[in-house]
Amino acid sequence: MAQPTTRRGTKLRVLQGDGATPSEAFTAYCAINAKELQFTSQTGEFYVPDCADPDAPAWRQIVKSGRALTVTGSGTLAMEHLADYQAAYDDDEPLNYRIELDVTNATHGGYWAGKFALTDFGVTGNDAELIQVSITLQSDGPVTWLPTT
Repeated sequence: MAQPTTRRGTKLRVLQGDGATPSEAFTAYCAINAKELQFTSQTGEFYVPDCADPDAPAWRQIVKSGRALTVTGSGTLAMEHLADYQAAYDDDEPLNYRIELDVTNATHGGYWAGKFALTDFGVTGNDAELIQVSITLQSDGPVTWLPTT
């Protein structure tokens, strides 16, 4: 069996766009060391009877009606990003984000791009420990995978 291609968690990064046109710049959130992407589908379920045997139990059918991506991250608070987190949380409009996955890998790398709203923003601190931050981004509209070329 061949070994699978794997990557360290540092190759998964969350980057916020600055909104500039025509050439938007993206900056990675530094020190967010735990990241999770959760792709979900809104579904409806239907039970359709068997017309040849209407007394038989019907099998469930699932119909996808929507999609969403939730990105969560947490780690040590880099004070340089505090204003970015606060501004993204305060902004009523979603911002452009990229979630990079090993963008230097021409075979498997790339990034997801889309508009996201920063819906949760937490800061915690315990004595004798570094201050921590947690964020949740919710997709607003389509999210596109763009492979590295």
